[in-house]
Amino acid sequence: MNDGNNKVRVICCGNPFRGDDAVGLEVFKHLEKEFFSDRVEIIEGGILGINLLPLFHGCSTLIFVDSVLMDETPGHIQWFTLAEILETAPARISSHEINPSQLMTLWHQLNPEAVLPDILLLGIVVSDPVHLTDTISPPIKPSVIKAAHEIKNRIRSLVTHAN
Repeated sequence: MNDGNNKVRVICCGNPFRGDDAVGLEVFKHLEKEFFSDRVEIIEGGILGINLLPLFHGCSTLIFVDSVLMDETPGHIQWFTLAEILETAPARISSHEINPSQLMTLWHQLNPEAVLPDILLLGIVVSDPVHLTDTISPPIKPSVIKAAHEIKNRIRSLVTHAN
């Protein structure tokens, strides 16, 4: 399901003023310090919503990092495939106005002939993504480092298998 160029793009999302919703941005801070090959892009996606659509082009794998709403312990980390993201759309796993499923559906409607990259979502479970603060809650903080580590391993695996 990808365009074959072997580029891995990681988009870290979140609102820096909504506490735990900023967890993706915190992961970005850890990942941007790392050295990756030129086939890897780490992007601070913030709350750009549909403005992220152009980033679906030009990569073979697209990894979103974001807070998710699930019936799990805050700080729990879970990977979702594209099929799982689309399947959970009615449950609104995202705390954003446009969730990943809606974003992908919109992209496909605007680009019916284009091939989606392989898409993954690394979600970190939060309990209160709307509390106005600029800090992450204590139960979430250790998950930021763990999520960054998991993403680094996934990137290394993807880049190694592409060679």
